[in-house]
Amino acid sequence: MKTVRRVLLVIVSLAVLAAVVLVAFPTIALRPTLAHWRAGGYPSLSVAIANECGVVWSAAAGAADLRAGREARTSDLYGVGSITKTVVAVVALQLADEGRIDLARSATDYVPRLRDMQIPNAGTATLAQLMNHTSGIPSWEDDPRWIREARGAAVDPHRPWQPADSLAYVDGKQALSPPGAEYHYSNTNYTLLGLAIEAVTGESLGSEIKRRILVPLGLQDTYLEGDQGAPPNRLARRYHFDTPVFRATAGVAPSFTTARPGLLDVSDASLAPEWAAGGLVTTAHDLATFALALRDGRLLTRKQLAFMQTWRPAEDGLQVGHGLFRFDRGNGRYTLGHQGSVLGFAAQMEWLEKGDAVLVSLSNVGSIDAGEVPLDRHAALPFVLATFTYLASAKATACLLSPRHNKATSPHGARNDRVGHIAANTP
Repeated sequence: MKTVRRVLLVIVSLAVLAAVVLVAFPTIALRPTLAHWRAGGYPSLSVAIANECGVVWSAAAGAADLRAGREARTSDLYGVGSITKTVVAVVALQLADEGRIDLARSATDYVPRLRDMQIPNAGTATLAQLMNHTSGIPSWEDDPRWIREARGAAVDPHRPWQPADSLAYVDGKQALSPPGAEYHYSNTNYTLLGLAIEAVTGESLGSEIKRRILVPLGLQDTYLEGDQGAPPNRLARRYHFDTPVFRATAGVAPSFTTARPGLLDVSDASLAPEWAAGGLVTTAHDLATFALALRDGRLLTRKQLAFMQTWRPAEDGLQVGHGLFRFDRGNGRYTLGHQGSVLGFAAQMEWLEKGDAVLVSLSNVGSIDAGEVPLDRHAALPFVLATFTYLASAKATACLLSPRHNKATSPHGARNDRVGHIAANTP
């Protein structure tokens, strides 16, 4: 009997210790290491961490507006760049599961007007090859004219970019490889995929994202810029590194101003030219909630999630799936997710392949087309290590102290009964 009591005492003591750590740890470790990370060269950072308990902690550090001196808030909206592709891929896979899209067919099968353009491989590459960047179709993002008109000297804040506008920049280009032969990252792939989604649903891409993902997950702070109006007072100011490389490659638009030496304020620009390839703005909390739901099978069936995670080599330390990447983090550890880099913003969404940790980080400074920039790439490490400790403490308390206790199951309690399917069939 004494042995049993000792065991119970040890268990209770450990639970109490974990609870104390969970309550005190943000002040002791998370906030200081987040401040250290931000000091690595970021105007502001907004982060969220999650595990099976749900989104257990989110915070922001730094300035959302340098000139006004406004501190960043967790409710501020940031662009997530190419993480948009993961969201669009989920919509496409839901449609495939419903039999409305065949991933073995091409975009021109669903959007006949594309046949009037000379986009290489557009009529032969499959939707699946668009999703894993093996279509061989060049990216409009690599076109010098697009860079200057959508990201640089010729940016017109009043130009109403339409979803298909960026395709004009690859019209008549040469294919990079035959479909399915090689990996070439291309934003054009997701423009075509987004157009196919709109064609089969008869709705805008933003509406489909909202109906299939945002509403079922209760996400109210995510918008597709140029399609849905985000509250302007909640957008963090957009900054971009003003380097000789950026000036030579993109140039500086008249609407850009100097925020401080080496940093441009590009807030008058929009992510509308990126659209399905990189146009989402959101909060770290919303994005972490999405990542957790995707990881745990609440948005896709087991079969579709396995297809999304069908890996093939991409670059050193990187494998590509269908809307997801697998990152080699060393020592036999891998993370799954996506990263984003656009004008004025950068973002990261990853979770452990083996383990229970989701990390999202958003920043309001961009480095795309800027070459080497003054960022400390190692400044995040102390925060990441602290995150693992904090998430372990959250699990040790059986999630009881989680600010938003939401186990990773669907509304019907089954991990693979996707909420998107429920939403798609609800009047």
